[in-house]
Amino acid sequence: MAYAEKRGKAWRVKYRKPDGTEGSASGFDTKTAALKYGRKLETAAAEGKFVDPKAGRTTVADWAETWLAMIEVDELSDGTYRSRVRAQILPRWGRVAVADVRTSDHRIWMKQLRAKHSRNYAQNIEMTWRMMLDDAVVEGLVGVNPVPAARRRRGKYEPEESREDDYVYPTPLQALLLAENARVIRGDVGYAMILTKAFTGMRLAEIAALHREHCFVGPDRDPLDQVVQVEYQGHYLKGRGWTLRPPKYHSYRRLPIPPFLGDALHQVLEGHDNELAFPSALGRPQRAEGQFYDLFWKPIVEGHDELPQIRGRRHRPAIPAVPGLSGMKPHGLRHGHRVWLEEGGIPAPALDERMGHKVRDGSSVTTYRHVTPAMRRRIVSLLQREWEKAEKERRTLASQKAPS
Repeated sequence: MAYAEKRGKAWRVKYRKPDGTEGSASGFDTKTAALKYGRKLETAAAEGKFVDPKAGRTTVADWAETWLAMIEVDELSDGTYRSRVRAQILPRWGRVAVADVRTSDHRIWMKQLRAKHSRNYAQNIEMTWRMMLDDAVVEGLVGVNPVPAARRRRGKYEPEESREDDYVYPTPLQALLLAENARVIRGDVGYAMILTKAFTGMRLAEIAALHREHCFVGPDRDPLDQVVQVEYQGHYLKGRGWTLRPPKYHSYRRLPIPPFLGDALHQVLEGHDNELAFPSALGRPQRAEGQFYDLFWKPIVEGHDELPQIRGRRHRPAIPAVPGLSGMKPHGLRHGHRVWLEEGGIPAPALDERMGHKVRDGSSVTTYRHVTPAMRRRIVSLLQREWEKAEKERRTLASQKAPS
């Protein structure tokens, strides 16, 4: 049981720790204050929430260094966590002791983040921050995580934004118009790359890492038996350059593709000798970062005016914006692909296989789900029909714009 003793002009309290040893704290002005502090620690020990006061003085910066060193994640995730900690968490919390983080201060900080950044970015920062403090609880640096679990709470009502608003996605016709714009900038490589992403649902990093040896296309194959095989995702990693890694969730898969896409891919592969199906203009792997978005993606979505030829840049004709796709991200093509298949009635197991989604709930529902060759053939037929419909709509648009 806690007890207090006078030490000079101040009071010191001694209390029992969870392991049975005795701890002490000094500097209290009164005996009552000292006893209150000691009893609070003993109550926390009895409830399994004890935090050694000395451990709680560890700063967030010191804990972040330890935390980043101990988490077991792949290189991409490690880089993501380090970026979030460096860019947002340390500037605000680095000098604060872990035990001094307050829920109210956290809420104020999150409100400021949401005002400056996208909702998705703010949520990712909060998730990382919560993970850091969850592990701080396990380490004994703090008794309870001050970052509340994500849930609805009282406050100003704000209507939920729909996923459709968050992720603008194209119709097959809009995907065709995007591909035509891409051809203006990158020729047949750009054209086929956009169509491949739209009509396979592959992730952008998987598109960048697609090798010609994994494209089973050409006139020597049955038009209904053409396939691209997802073996890698490619990224530029700090200190390592271009790196090939297993696809997300290790979702290796063979994707049957419609005949029109097989023809487009075959034409591209015949036009260059690079080992990658879609190399950059300089023959290097595609980099999904600043220049990709500024010089390629944004113009094909938003359009741009005619660009005259100057040294180091060829002439580019004006590119029209694709109506209805303003603000769309490359990932929108993947969303669109799944929507097309869902609207076409493709069964969920075949959808998950094609998208590279892993279902892990282990229930009887997933145990008895299987993907059959007939399902895959349905996907190919559906996508070919959607393409032919888009081509017909495109010709109608062209005739409407033609001078009378």
